[in-house]
Amino acid sequence: MSTQRQIEANRRNAAKSTGPTSVEGKAVSRMNAIRSGIHADSAIIIGEDPEALAQLAETFYHDHQPQTAMERALLDNIIRDAWLLTRFFRIDAEIIDYEIEGALYKKEDNQAGRAFIDSSTHQIRLQRRIDATRRSLIQAFKEFQRLQAERLAQPAAQPQPPAQPFDVTAVSSTPNGQIGFVPQFPPQAPESVAGHRPPATSHQPPATSHRPPATSHRPPATAPQCTIEVA
Repeated sequence: MSTQRQIEANRRNAAKSTGPTSVEGKAVSRMNAIRSGIHADSAIIIGEDPEALAQLAETFYHDHQPQTAMERALLDNIIRDAWLLTRFFRIDAEIIDYEIEGALYKKEDNQAGRAFIDSSTHQIRLQRRIDATRRSLIQAFKEFQRLQAERLAQPAAQPQPPAQPFDVTAVSSTPNGQIGFVPQFPPQAPESVAGHRPPATSHQPPATSHRPPATSHRPPATAPQCTIEVA
């Protein structure tokens, strides 16, 4: 367990900390503040400004306000593609400058054209990267808009009313003598008031008409016997 002296020393050291002082450190700190998945130290190459990437990410997050993890991932892809397009446009200009500086052209007014012709192979490769990055950015942005539209279209959850306390006095009590008692006969209907008799119920079981058929097997009649007397 820390002593009181150690706690006070930690407080003094924390008060002396002013955060990152370098441009790269400040950019990383800003990226962490907006909870972006883009790391300024790994997305920057020589000649690029990490503060510009942090400003770009902060602008995108401020304009689109992602709320879910998937929305933040898609927005990070959009930011990364937008940053790559900026880099590719700068590389395109640097290719021309490289060709102009490395070659001895006779006329200065057409140096850019000659440099473009000499670097046509590199320009084609770069244009492929630009086209693929643009398609990736557009696809990610469409998916991001679809997710946001689905989330905004969902109805807001209605707040549930607070649970009411259980009132023990509202429970009907049963006499002690009737606990566990089950009547053997159904309760009789109350006696009718004078002049008001309950209607007679006509629900009687129908008479069954199934009778056994009469048997017609009778013993055959015997013929009368005649006696003849002989004189």
